[in-house]
Amino acid sequence: MLFVAGLVALTGLVALPGDLPAQPTSVTVGVTLGATVSNQSWQPSVRTSTRDGVLGGAYAEVALPGGKVSVRAGAEYVQRGAFVHEDRSGLPVDGEIRAEYVSFPIHAKITKTLGPVRVYVSGGPTVDQSFRTRTDPVLAQALDQESATVVSLAVGGGIGLLISDRFQPEVEVRWTEGLSQAFAGSFTTVRNRSLEILFRVGMLKTPN
Repeated sequence: MLFVAGLVALTGLVALPGDLPAQPTSVTVGVTLGATVSNQSWQPSVRTSTRDGVLGGAYAEVALPGGKVSVRAGAEYVQRGAFVHEDRSGLPVDGEIRAEYVSFPIHAKITKTLGPVRVYVSGGPTVDQSFRTRTDPVLAQALDQESATVVSLAVGGGIGLLISDRFQPEVEVRWTEGLSQAFAGSFTTVRNRSLEILFRVGMLKTPN
């Protein structure tokens, strides 16, 4: 429901400023595969390092009249987390947080078309719903609260091709920054952040 409601709402928001017709010019549906390089922002600060993960899911993209602006909503499985190397006192620790989410990005996209090549920038909110977390015992003692829902802001850019008027592969680099806390403990809060490299394959469907 969040996927559908977000797509409808953002389509209306983007269309309103220019008094554009309500009907989209085209819809693209496809799949997403990718990799994440994630880290965490701790307050108070501790020393962390990145951990690698995977990402995969599906999306639908509605192009508005004119073709330059579109709205893309997706549902993705994504891994986030970090390695932690010291505690708040600066004492060494050796711990890992691996958090798995069902993620719902709802992003506006602006595209420049150069023949069959499409260059674009995108951005918007992402809502992560936690379903599994693995935390080493040394960190679980400090982080006794986990947020079921995490809100982030994502910005990115990429390049795509339009092949045979239907087939659309894309490569995108996206940065996702947590706005709400993912974990918390006594006098400690943790937010997620990650660099994501995505490969998409979509099929263009033009309404009759």
